[in-house]
Parts: sequence; C-alpha cells; structure tokens
Amino acid sequence: MEEQLSQHVELLRKVSLFEELREREIRQIVPLLQKRSFSRGDVVVAAQGLDNSLFLVETGQCKVSLFDGDDKDKEVILAILKEGDYFGEMALLDEKPRSANVIALKKTQLYELKRDDFLRYAEAHPQTLINMLKQTFERLRKADSICRDLALLDVYGRVARRLLEIADKEGEDSDGGILIQPPSQQQLAGMLGTSRETVNRVISEFVRTGSIKKDGRKLLISNAAMLRAQVGD
Repeated sequence: MEEQLSQHVELLRKVSLFEELREREIRQIVPLLQKRSFSRGDVVVAAQGLDNSLFLVETGQCKVSLFDGDDKDKEVILAILKEGDYFGEMALLDEKPRSANVIALKKTQLYELKRDDFLRYAEAHPQTLINMLKQTFERLRKADSICRDLALLDVYGRVARRLLEIADKEGEDSDGGILIQPPSQQQLAGMLGTSRETVNRVISEFVRTGSIKKDGRKLLISNAAMLRAQVGD
C-alpha cells in the first residue's frame, strides 16, 4: 500500500499543478483520484460536453483537437498531451462546456479529479491555483505563437519551428545532431494548418538539403541552423 502511494506521489511530482508542494500535501490528493483507462481513438472529453473534471495523464498520449463542423477529416490539433500533463482546467473553473475534444492516441491511463474535490483541495493548498494560472498563461502564449506563425511563416517555416520546439523540449543528444520522436505526419499537419502530403514534401526537402536525417521512426536534426533560418531566427 505504501509502495503504491509512493508511486502516485512520484507521478504527481511531475505535474506542474503540484510544483512547490510538500510530499505530505501531495499525498492528501491521492485518495481523491479515480483511475480511468482509454484505448486508441477513445474520446476522453468531447467539445461542448458539460462534464467538468480535471484529468492527469499517467501514461500514454492524448490529442486536444477541434473539427470543422461534422467533418472528421478536417481537424485542427491544438496540443499533444503526455505523461505529467493535465487538462480540463477551463471547464473545471468556469463550469462552461468543454472548449475542445481530447482523444487518446494510444492506450492511455488517466487520473480523474472531480471538480468539488479539487476546489476543496485548492482551498487548503492555494499554490495549486497559482500553478494552474501559470500553466494557463503559458498555454495562451503558445496559442499566440501558433497564430503568429500561421500568419507570418510559410509551411517550411512552420514545420521547422515545430521540429525545433520538439528538439528543445524532448530532444536527445546524438552523434551528428539531436534525435527527436516527432508526431506522425498527419498529426503535424493538424497542428500546422496544412495537409499530410504537404508535411511529407517539406520533410523530404529538409532531408534532401541535409537539415535532418531519418532514423527509423525518429528524426535526427543534423543542421539546426538551417532549420532556424527557415523561421528567421
């Protein structure tokens, strides 16, 4: 039992929501969490849904997305969520309908935290609300950056920017460059407001010019300066 509790605490330490909290404070929230399992393609929350729980990602991946009306082929991907991320804070705080869909990209384990339970916890531990505000502002800045890129950069610049962001956040130093695990070309297209075919063409061009190299399912950024030139950095 103690070992399982410690595992929960270690996971929660990775969640920005609980930064700067002491271990005994984090332990208090563990009994409030409800574990949920989802398979690839399962809808965790639906846009305009009226539920208002907060979700923490234990394992797996989810995408946050919007569709063009009922056309499921026209999708805009707002974010990819991984272990340690959380979502659902907007509906939790304002009690309005969900603003986007969250869909599992693979087998995913989440922890659900009911609104009333979270608010009681936050009342006793206000640092969680401060952390939530910080994360909200960070996401707003990211949204502003995406809008700016859509307006000012061509598709080569947008793909280059995304690859550099992944390298900065998750890249691994390797012989000859930085190794990254990018989203699928379809997911990249959804993030960047273009088509999968266009992303494939851009990636192929970056390979041809030596900016990147393919390494199985991963990409090796072999010349970051060439990618930065695409975004004007």
